[in-house]
Amino acid sequence: EARQAHDRMLRRPPRTNNRRGRKPRRLENCSAERPRRRLQVSALLRPDVRLCRLDDTLARAARTMREADCGAVVVIDGDGTAVAMITDRDICLAACAIGEPLSRIRVAAACSHGVFSVYENDTIEAAEELMRREQVRRVPVIDRGARPVGVLSTTDLWRYARKHAGDDPGGEALLTTL
Repeated sequence: EARQAHDRMLRRPPRTNNRRGRKPRRLENCSAERPRRRLQVSALLRPDVRLCRLDDTLARAARTMREADCGAVVVIDGDGTAVAMITDRDICLAACAIGEPLSRIRVAAACSHGVFSVYENDTIEAAEELMRREQVRRVPVIDRGARPVGVLSTTDLWRYARKHAGDDPGGEALLTTL
């Protein structure tokens, strides 16, 4: 069920190459065209995923971010399933809006509810498309049980694209998008 919902999020309309909306023509028997290797998200993700729970305080989430030197953590429910992301900006805005100390505000009050995620065996192109379409900078990478195994950021994609821009046509496309 989770896989089907995730697959529906990744579906997109066919790409076009002009203003009239025509599909690009495929080149037949072109020796310059070589098959492109599809790199999986698992090759780029940062496996040191930092977590907090919905019932944790914002003080604990902020402490986790400070210790990990990161700007966002994955929020999990009681089963360990990724349900949201919380950023340092979310914490600041909640503290300002609610006017209470961070130790009295729960993560559930400040985090973005609902999360856009990718599976570890999705392609980096699919992850980039999702991040661009939903305008998010980080996505949790989940296993088949929707448990987080890492985080993929636009910075990770940029580093890959910059390193492989000349070698991989996909790297050029990523660099253009980012």
